[in-house]
Order: sequence, then structure tokens, then C-alpha cells
Amino acid sequence: MKRRFPDAKISVLVTSAALSTGGISREMFIERLKVKKLQASPETVETDILESALGDHYIEFGGGGRSAGKRVIGGIIISI
Repeated sequence: MKRRFPDAKISVLVTSAALSTGGISREMFIERLKVKKLQASPETVETDILESALGDHYIEFGGGGRSAGKRVIGGIIISI
């Protein structure tokens, strides 16, 4: 995407639950991203998960994360 749209700002949130599942601490993850020259910072964001009419989606944020609705989640934001 960056090659096609070089001025685009892209951010990806890696949730704390995903880091825990992967077995890596937030600090170690940030350090590994810095080695690859990627900007990363711990953040807390509010998200609103819409209910699926078919119930065919899977969401996991930890702490009751499989239900629809607004919630605050923490993690690492990677900015490209």
C-alpha cells in the first residue's frame, strides 16, 4: 500500500491479548519493531464492535472480548 500510496498513513493495533497469546512482552515487541525501524507505542483506544447478524465473526480482545459493543482496549500501535 505504501508503494502505491506513499503519503498514506497506516496504523495497526496489536492488542495486549494478542501479545500475550504470542508470548511476548510489550517492551520486547516494541524493541523488535524499533530494530526494523518501525514506530510503535503503547496506546489505549476505544472501539465499537458491531454485532454480526450471522454470528460468524471472531473477535478477541481479552476480558469478555467476544461480545459486541463499545470497549476500551490496550495494545501497541504500529505506525507506518
